[in-house]
Amino acid sequence: MNSFKDYNFNNKINNVLDNINFTKPTMIQKEVIPLLRKNINVVGISQTGSGKTHAFLLPIIENINLNINKPQALILTPTRELAIQIANNLTYFTNEIDDLKVSLLIGGTDLDETQELTSQIIVGSAGRILDAISNRHVLKLDYIKYTILDEADMIFDDNFIKEIDKIMSFIKNSCFGVFSATISKNMQPFFRKYFNGIKVVEIKADLSNIEHDLVFVKEDDRYLTLQLLLSNINPYLCLVFASTKELVNEIYHKLNDEGIKCGLLHGDLDNRERTKMLKRINNLEYNIVICSDIASRGIDIEGVSHVISYDLPYELIYYTHRAGRTGRAKYTGISYVIYDNNDAKKIGYLVKSGINFNYLTFNDNNELVSSKAIVRNKYQFKNDNNDNQALKKITSKKIKKVKPGYKKKRKEQIEKIMKKERQAKIKERIKKQRKQRKNNGNSFN
Repeated sequence: MNSFKDYNFNNKINNVLDNINFTKPTMIQKEVIPLLRKNINVVGISQTGSGKTHAFLLPIIENINLNINKPQALILTPTRELAIQIANNLTYFTNEIDDLKVSLLIGGTDLDETQELTSQIIVGSAGRILDAISNRHVLKLDYIKYTILDEADMIFDDNFIKEIDKIMSFIKNSCFGVFSATISKNMQPFFRKYFNGIKVVEIKADLSNIEHDLVFVKEDDRYLTLQLLLSNINPYLCLVFASTKELVNEIYHKLNDEGIKCGLLHGDLDNRERTKMLKRINNLEYNIVICSDIASRGIDIEGVSHVISYDLPYELIYYTHRAGRTGRAKYTGISYVIYDNNDAKKIGYLVKSGINFNYLTFNDNNELVSSKAIVRNKYQFKNDNNDNQALKKITSKKIKKVKPGYKKKRKEQIEKIMKKERQAKIKERIKKQRKQRKNNGNSFN
């Protein structure tokens, strides 16, 4: 199929596709839509931004019986953001198709405990949907035709399998669709248990639109390296990823305290805060957003020109998800990774998996330049004339008594003083660069 017109969808679906400028199906859509139309169970594997959502939405909408006000399609997601995004995509169709109704079941939304849900499509998180079935008794699954697990590997990684198991026990004779950028081995027992025949469709990831750069930690200070990196780029929209919510908050507050306006996106934000934040990000109120890995999965943020990994994720597959936030469709993007010696093993794994990295560092003027791979003993320090100045500072005081280990202690004191002085010089340069950029109308603030 070279055009959506070739699928012979009804006029209302075609009107929506025209309105959202969908003309040609993506590779995953070409493979999946015909299968789901025939009610064939599908596992769809393709990278973020490849069009998986509409690969399952279009056949679902086409096969909904609008004369029956009962849930006929169940779409399960691992995060509230993704559920909201899918529900928003469905809004285009509900605006065009009068009798099509969608219900969003996520934390923070109210349910009428006295009224059974009559929407044909239910979108939500596993916990909230199970609550609607088992505790509130407002969701009946007797008429379910399609059951979709979106970003499925994240559902299994987060140990939602028990909730999914319970939900599945209420579903009979449904067509199943499982979609993700990656499929892990621990999902195989689930497939064997619930799928009577399954078609696997895998579209290989294409990261050719993305430049991958490794930036060595400056002066053993990861945050300082981030500052320098931000001062060297001029992003349209930059997502900065960190591996923990605590680290995300720390970076966010540090940058904002320095007057750098940033957005914030992680799992501890409540539903209203996250919805508001996503809206502000898409409205380009920020050009820097500090994120946990929740933002690397499924959430569609347009116009991301740069991605920075403050550290590498615990699960390295998430690097692909992070990098995939940029370089989408016909656009190019840059993915930076801030690294030190301790990251060597992880970087080696990513290189073996097919990621071609460029190595970068900062010159004496704090400008980003190409370099060879840097490997350095993390306790090594440069022995130059600056040592003598630092040594004078700590030996100017009279040592009353020599204690065991004094040489090591003195060396640590020298390192500490030198590091503080280098950081002061670097921060002064950064301040001058910001002032110059601001005067030129080209600041990243």
